[in-house]
Amino acid sequence: MRIITGTVRSTQLDWLPVVSNIAPPDLRRQVQTESMILKLSNYPDLPVQIDIANHPPKRLSSRKPIWSMARSNKSIEEMWANKWTNTNVRNHFLVSVPDSRVPGFELSRAQWRALNRIRTGQGRCNYQLHKWGMTDSPLCECGLIQTTSHIVEECQRRRFEGGIATLHICGPMAIKWLEELDIRL
Repeated sequence: MRIITGTVRSTQLDWLPVVSNIAPPDLRRQVQTESMILKLSNYPDLPVQIDIANHPPKRLSSRKPIWSMARSNKSIEEMWANKWTNTNVRNHFLVSVPDSRVPGFELSRAQWRALNRIRTGQGRCNYQLHKWGMTDSPLCECGLIQTTSHIVEECQRRRFEGGIATLHICGPMAIKWLEELDIRL
């Protein structure tokens, strides 16, 4: 999933499944385990049924065997939506349904990457580059600290008129703005 954003440093992990349109690994594992348990319960003659019924005690608290797993009646989409609404990552209000593709999925790689970096707030702006020791100053040419939100919403030279919410929708104006942006996020 690192290819998704292509950032120099780490992006908040909750964003990666949403941007890539792939369910989070923990939810996929849970659904797969539940389907395996359901499949096993349909065949009571299998020897593994004896092992599950007379299971040994857990030796380590970190181990999570399938017989101790709580079953959920929710779909992976519902579990993902609950997980996304309970997260507190930056700009999570932009996406209300995490299991659908985010707008701009069909853009060129450079535009899609820039859009995702703006969404996650983890672009290659002067603030981040200064924090990582790659530039001397975190300031923008306008004199304020240059963050991704500053570039999109505040900067007099570069701001997008609709703000980040309109940029997220990825209409023709947003695509044009991304093409004309003089900073490579």
